[in-house]
Amino acid sequence: MNSLFFEQLLGYLDLGVVNFRIDSTTIYLDCISNLSEGINTQTMKKSEKVVETRQRTVREMSILGKSVILNIQVRKFKTPTGQYFWEELSMVRKGSHFTKRYETFIFESCKGSDMNRIAEQEGLLLDSVLGIYHLYAKKNS
Repeated sequence: MNSLFFEQLLGYLDLGVVNFRIDSTTIYLDCISNLSEGINTQTMKKSEKVVETRQRTVREMSILGKSVILNIQVRKFKTPTGQYFWEELSMVRKGSHFTKRYETFIFESCKGSDMNRIAEQEGLLLDSVLGIYHLYAKKNS
C-alpha cells in the first residue's frame, strides 16, 4: 500500500494523501489540498497567496475494519484586496470533525437503530451521533 492507494480509495479529487500510518485500530492519512488556489466563499474572490497553514483532524468512514483519521493541512489565504480566509474543504461541513460521507453513514445507520449502539460501534460520543442524526433529519425533512 502507498499514499496513491489511499488517495484513490478516498476518491476526493481535491485532496492528496502525502503520508500514512497504520496501527492496530486506526489508519492515519496526512493530506493536503490538490487545489492551486483558494476561494473565499463569502466574496468569491480567489487567491494563491498562502499566509498560514494549520492541521485539521477529520474522521472518515472506516477502511478495512479500521477507523480512518484525516490530518488535513488547511491553508489561510490573503486576497489582493487584503482579505484573509481559511480554505474550506468540499468533503467537510464548516466546523465539523467528520466528513460528509461519514456523517451520512452515521445518519443512515441510526435509522431504526439504537443510537447508543451506533456510538459504541463507531467509537463516538453519543452527543456526536445525536448531533449528526438531528442535523441530517432536519435537512431531509
